[in-house]
Amino acid sequence: MKPTKMTSKGQITLPSELRKKLALQPGDKVQIAESPHGYIVKKYAAPSPFTQYVGFLQKKQRTDDIIEELRSK
Repeated sequence: MKPTKMTSKGQITLPSELRKKLALQPGDKVQIAESPHGYIVKKYAAPSPFTQYVGFLQKKQRTDDIIEELRSK
């Protein structure tokens, strides 16, 4: 991988090979995490708004009670 320079504003240009592998488009967000072997660059994926409802319907509730609970949020 080719080295890249950092600007005075702290910006870097990711090599085109990496942008292609991560399927990055202009405006996409990336995450940089430290690991024991260096740094890891990942494409940012926002958490799904539906995560809070995983397993919600497994509760032993009447449908009317579930709807009332959802509407109160």
